[in-house]
Amino acid sequence: MISELQLTNFKSISNEPVKIGNLNAFIGANAAGKTNFVDSLQFIRDAKINGLSSAVAHRYGWQNTLRRGLDRKEKVSIRIKYNLALCQMLWK
Repeated sequence: MISELQLTNFKSISNEPVKIGNLNAFIGANAAGKTNFVDSLQFIRDAKINGLSSAVAHRYGWQNTLRRGLDRKEKVSIRIKYNLALCQMLWK
């Protein structure tokens, strides 16, 4: 089970670690990044199933995946921390 997700330069999110529990609610102002956070999970899924190029193309290229206002040389980073023991326990 994913325990933390850290996004860097993904869409509107500059650098934000988010701890994830069994039940999560995303509350915030309009344009705060809630939808982009959820899209990051979909991006991970798309990249795993269809490949990175397809996941980027589905979002209309790197220019729409990279945080706005950044140079193309900047990196998009998604770091996932997960608890494998909890995963194994839940899927028995």
